[in-house]
Amino acid sequence: MATNKPSSHLTMIQGVINRLAMQSFAVKQWSFTLVVGLLALSFHLKNWTVPLAGTAPVIVLWGLDGYFLRHERLFRHLYDKVRRDEEDEPFSMETDKSAKSWWGATFSRTLTCLYLLLIALLVGAALLICQTT
Repeated sequence: MATNKPSSHLTMIQGVINRLAMQSFAVKQWSFTLVVGLLALSFHLKNWTVPLAGTAPVIVLWGLDGYFLRHERLFRHLYDKVRRDEEDEPFSMETDKSAKSWWGATFSRTLTCLYLLLIALLVGAALLICQTT
């Protein structure tokens, strides 16, 4: 019985895509957890520097999320090439690194809206606490 190489290859690529998507989801979870924790702590301590200090790790997590999104896009592109039978080497997991940039993925519409909202919440909390003290 012959193995279905394209199907097996597509399954391998889909597994990588799923893992990258889960990592991206985990980064978003950490971001929300961090922001909620910092907001609670800053209002409890009535200290406006706590949420401002939290913007730096949120920006780092934003970049990490962009990294995972970029690689997910690269593997989706590879998946499409294998699906159309355009891949020369069987079972290759090499992606075309020039296809998508980290910068473009990081500042995609969805990530930009999400992380700017989180940063705005932290800055808004800092301003609110600063005005009430």
